[in-house]
Amino acid sequence: MEVVCNASPLICLSKIGRLDLLHKLFDKVIIPFEVWEEVTNRGKKDFPTETEFIEKACADGWLTRKPTQGALYFEAIDKGEAEVISLAQKLKIKTVLIDDALGRKVAESVGLHVRGTLFVLIESYKQKTLTKEEVETLLNKLIQKGFRISTEVYAECLHQIQHMQ
Repeated sequence: MEVVCNASPLICLSKIGRLDLLHKLFDKVIIPFEVWEEVTNRGKKDFPTETEFIEKACADGWLTRKPTQGALYFEAIDKGEAEVISLAQKLKIKTVLIDDALGRKVAESVGLHVRGTLFVLIESYKQKTLTKEEVETLLNKLIQKGFRISTEVYAECLHQIQHMQ
């Protein structure tokens, strides 16, 4: 399965040292050039270690950069999210990884199946890549590293993994 990914899931999973979860869940993770610029060139100053993980994933071949010529831009969302949506439509890929609430709404409005960083953790548990304890630990690490999540969503994530077989 292929997925088009925005910057936030790449950065967040890199910050907790688990970018590999994307590779375990998806055959190919595709990012538009704008996202590449955001997470590497512009990101080196803010998160140099995370940038190294992302560059290695690209060198290893499971993270791929693609151009988005003729990308549609949506006024309310940033350029990276807009390119993720446009690239997914262009490549006829139905699933995108976007964390930003407004970006998610726009992607859903054009018929895309939207997931995010929390989905990666929960799905990794479903696939038996992570234990319940690891998901909870990683969720807490995300929050410590600045990932914003409501207490309701946090509780729902823990509830989901507690009630899965």
